[in-house]
Amino acid sequence: MQPTGRPLPRHPRPPGIDTLDHTAGRGLAAIADPRHRAMVADVLADGLVEAMIDFTGPFDPPVDHAQARASADLLSAEFAAWNLPVPAATIRHITLMRALMVPLTDPALALAVDRIWVFTTHTDDVCSHDRAEAESVLQAGILPETPAMSAHTRFIRHMFHKIAPFCDPVFLAASKTFFYTAITGVLMEADFTPKRVTRSTATTSAFSTASPNSGSPPCSSPTPAWTPCGTRPSGPPS
Repeated sequence: MQPTGRPLPRHPRPPGIDTLDHTAGRGLAAIADPRHRAMVADVLADGLVEAMIDFTGPFDPPVDHAQARASADLLSAEFAAWNLPVPAATIRHITLMRALMVPLTDPALALAVDRIWVFTTHTDDVCSHDRAEAESVLQAGILPETPAMSAHTRFIRHMFHKIAPFCDPVFLAASKTFFYTAITGVLMEADFTPKRVTRSTATTSAFSTASPNSGSPPCSSPTPAWTPCGTRPSGPPS
């Protein structure tokens, strides 16, 4: 496909910049990873984004803005009460997206779905930066009889409790399975991403436990590239 020759659109937060960890730059300059930045630049240069904007420009579906705003306000207050720092922009954008994609006439059901959509997005970001939190979320899901150890794990149980009255038990169980499976994927992705900066200060995990003051990971033999134990290479696996 040939470039359109038109000026490229400016995006304040381009694809790949999550809601918790982004730079203050604009456009491509906000993407720290040079390989990802080059990939996004290729997409923009091909004119695909502009074509999509042109195609969807006339689309004006009916949406209950009042309901979306009401859900956003209720969820903002709820997250604050639970001491969960969910960004206000995330709440507004996702409640509006839900109203567009899944219109619901029942305000209680709409709020329950919005709660899950917003907090699942937030949890994905938190767990991608904090391995200890991801492990806590998974342990709470695998061992439901154990007390929830963090505000995130307690709220996850709360959000499923709130959606339960609207669900068939089998559907609810399947939804929980999909949620925790996704968190496993987030943990694996974060573990195998080179130079990943995490928000957790924990130095132990379910994968490895280094002895105090050892100065090295607990490996008795040279560590192959791209394993959870030892120092990961800075480049891609050979």
